[in-house]
Amino acid sequence: MLPNELRELLNDLDAAGVECDGMARLITTRLQEAGIEHRVMVGEISLNEQVMTPHFWVEVGDLTVDYRARMWLGDSALVPHGVFRQETCAVRYVGDSVEMDALTPQVFAILNTPPFNLKDMIGE
Repeated sequence: MLPNELRELLNDLDAAGVECDGMARLITTRLQEAGIEHRVMVGEISLNEQVMTPHFWVEVGDLTVDYRARMWLGDSALVPHGVFRQETCAVRYVGDSVEMDALTPQVFAILNTPPFNLKDMIGE
């Protein structure tokens, strides 16, 4: 699969108000529904002296999908975001594949909701 095709399939999930584990669940569900082979990974990511563990990401062939690395390692251009090849980035990924079932449509819809501020909703 080409990187642009994968981005087109997955980029909308970036708006979901979830951390890396929830994002991995959303991504694997979307990929399973599309019949695309992939591996859900759990391990650590590191950049220089910063290390985040546990961290979840997804691999599709030689492509890595990670929409939450910047949540933990910062917004630096060195930290990849979205669909990329690991050999092109400064962040080190080390982990193992894990089994992860697809979400039910109801849970997928709940997790795929953008974050909101409760104070904004009640007018405080």
